[in-house]
Amino acid sequence: MFGNFGMGMYFGNSKPSESIERKLKDPKTEIEDLLRDEDLLQEFRSQNEKLIEYFDRNKIKRLIDYTIKEPEVDEQERGYTFPFLCSQIFGLEIDKMIEHFFVTNKQLKEENKKNEKKEEKNEANEEKLKDQEISGESARKEENKEVQPEQKEKKNDMDENKNIEDKKEETGNIKEGESKEGEKKEDVDKENKNEAKIGENKGEEKKIIEGEPKEEDKANKDGAKDGIKKEDEKKENEDEVKEENKNKKEGEKVEEISQKEESEENRMELLDHLFTFLPEKEEEGKRLNYVLCGYFSSIISNLLSISPTELLKYIYNVRSDILYKMVNHYYRKSISDTLSRILHFENYFQSEDSLDKDTRHNMEEKRKEILSEIFQKIDINKDNEDLNSIYFLITGLFDQAIEEEKLILKSIIDNKENMKALITKPLYNLDLAKDDKNVENKRNNFMVIIDIIIFLLNSAKKVKLELPINESDSINHTEFSKEIFDNLGGIIKNIFNKKIEVQKPILQSFNEYQLTPLGEYKIKIIDLLSHIIPYFKNISKVFDQLLIDNEFFTHAFNYLYEYEWNNIYQESLL
Repeated sequence: MFGNFGMGMYFGNSKPSESIERKLKDPKTEIEDLLRDEDLLQEFRSQNEKLIEYFDRNKIKRLIDYTIKEPEVDEQERGYTFPFLCSQIFGLEIDKMIEHFFVTNKQLKEENKKNEKKEEKNEANEEKLKDQEISGESARKEENKEVQPEQKEKKNDMDENKNIEDKKEETGNIKEGESKEGEKKEDVDKENKNEAKIGENKGEEKKIIEGEPKEEDKANKDGAKDGIKKEDEKKENEDEVKEENKNKKEGEKVEEISQKEESEENRMELLDHLFTFLPEKEEEGKRLNYVLCGYFSSIISNLLSISPTELLKYIYNVRSDILYKMVNHYYRKSISDTLSRILHFENYFQSEDSLDKDTRHNMEEKRKEILSEIFQKIDINKDNEDLNSIYFLITGLFDQAIEEEKLILKSIIDNKENMKALITKPLYNLDLAKDDKNVENKRNNFMVIIDIIIFLLNSAKKVKLELPINESDSINHTEFSKEIFDNLGGIIKNIFNKKIEVQKPILQSFNEYQLTPLGEYKIKIIDLLSHIIPYFKNISKVFDQLLIDNEFFTHAFNYLYEYEWNNIYQESLL
């Protein structure tokens, strides 16, 4: 009994909800009325066709609003119930509703044109029916009427007499017009003869007065003509150049306009509406609501699982600004997790035919830009929670297949600006012993940044990516290894820098012996150094000289006596 009940619930054999059916029939029903109904989600699961058809594009847009807009009034329904239900609806994989997200503006225009044509045809058919009805009624009336034959004959006679009189008047007017035109032609001929005689007399007078031109005058005239021709040619060339420049500018404008039109045609209304949740710039003191971030990310994740190729191509090729906006709001874990999934686009294009080479190359280049944007967010003065978010975002990028991890790692470490942001800017010339408000935050960030460097070194080892450090061969340098090599002296100095952290004596119970701790920050630097050393094997002499120049061995052995109880330091040094 219960088995049949379960099968009916999931395969749509159960009876539709009476309350839902009643509300769908009522024209006054609002979306909120349906959201309040307890049977709504179950009806969506059972693929209720009437309910699915009810939610057209505009109504789906209102469902999106509940998940991306903060409520104006603090109410249970608006603040919690409705957003939760809307996010659940989008996760049910209802094809007809999901299709609305991926309809372009161009397709919408074509649909509107088709609908307009259908309406015009319907109107034309209605007019034809009306005309047919009217003509039928008039025919009936004419059949019922009786026209007297005598009146018809009189009318015909009158029409014939009028036609005869009109013909006579037309013939008389034609004859008068012909006689007048003949007189006008004779007068014109006489005037033309007189003007010709006058012109001949004037020509003879000019010849007598001017005489024949001299040879010098002819040469001067020919030279002037040549100069005029050259000037005309220059002007023509200049005009041609100007026209070419104008044509180029016009062509560029036309291309820009066409590109804008193409981008607008390729835009998708519902997806763009969903992405309005991400502002371009963050207002001071105001961050995205973390609950709404969760709803927004769940919708994106559902769309990625249902229609990944359409969504990713749209984001990378049409709305790449969304990626930059997501980077700006990295501090919300739900946003950073979603960004990480989008950056791993290879997971959604398994076959080689699903992505052509040019599109794949463009997507890889765009990903490099986004990774660079992430690393530019690294700052030791940031709030520690924000920097931890960046750490989790970076480490989350490497939870993939080895080949894909290798591509991502190479795009990170080959970027000089990334490595400066990670290594040079935050780690050196620090005064972490300074007594200020942010010193504790800086100390914690110092630890996070070193953790990121160590993570990248371990990732390189995992994917078997070489990080060559060869002083004589700069071509084989990666930006990562070069940046570490150039700043290795600073890393070593920080181990023995008393400013790196405040040291406080701790009273031990054993014989009341005071033990001064080395400190977790110095130990973290030693841990970093132990991860770096294996990459200097091929230039051991250079590396040894670097240690000697920075008095590493002197300070290191002094620390053995100063911190004799610190086993971690002793093991790391050995």
